[in-house]
Amino acid sequence: MDKERLITFFHQTNLITPSVARTIAEQFDYKSIAKNQFHLVEGTLCDQYLFLERGYMRAFAHDTLGNEVTTSFYAPGQVVFEVSSFFERTKSLENIQALSDCEGWFITYAQLNTLFHSLPEFREFGRSMLVKGFSPI
Repeated sequence: MDKERLITFFHQTNLITPSVARTIAEQFDYKSIAKNQFHLVEGTLCDQYLFLERGYMRAFAHDTLGNEVTTSFYAPGQVVFEVSSFFERTKSLENIQALSDCEGWFITYAQLNTLFHSLPEFREFGRSMLVKGFSPI
């Protein structure tokens, strides 16, 4: 599988040139997640920022009675990670599970920070994604 969809994801904001998008994509590694397999288990640290290329995933937590409560669904072309655990370096309160066989590209927290500090375009991309995450549109 090639990284063209990942490269397009970075370039689509027009904040990153195609050549810088390729440089960023080179830092991502391939990951396959089988149906029903967990990408993240509550109580562990989320250390992967995953671009989902193929398949569907869901995030869920447990309520006070132990029932599963779905908090998000992820489709191809979306980024999959638990924001609080990833950025605050705390144990996750959520699980992320594959609903189908999935494939994607991931980068670790340390690798992501290296890119943020070395590529101003990537920093701007990250800020743009953060704003879109809070935008109602």
